[in-house]
Amino acid sequence: MEVTTLIFQWATPRWFYYRQPSSGDSLNTSFTITVTGWTDSHTPLTYTFIYSYGDDTQYTLAPDQPQSSITSILPGKASSPEVTLTVIVSDSYGSQSKATTTATVNTPNL
Repeated sequence: MEVTTLIFQWATPRWFYYRQPSSGDSLNTSFTITVTGWTDSHTPLTYTFIYSYGDDTQYTLAPDQPQSSITSILPGKASSPEVTLTVIVSDSYGSQSKATTTATVNTPNL
């Protein structure tokens, strides 16, 4: 499993954001996207999971949920196999922070 470590500054100084696997097939592979170690005194925290293909269009996988992990299939895009995965973490006052990682989603050759 590949793990991407990032620094989250408004809460815990160390947290982890990862996805497993790092690559798979469009509409066939289940990707698990997880964030751990995020804490804040203004609970509860909610997590919004989003994906995009490098342009400004974002697609929501799971909005404002209490779980810090999701499992989902991802649609591929032949012109852009790299998918950007973003999580937005919000506290009870609406303060937010976000982090991103990427996954490769292969599309079938037709």
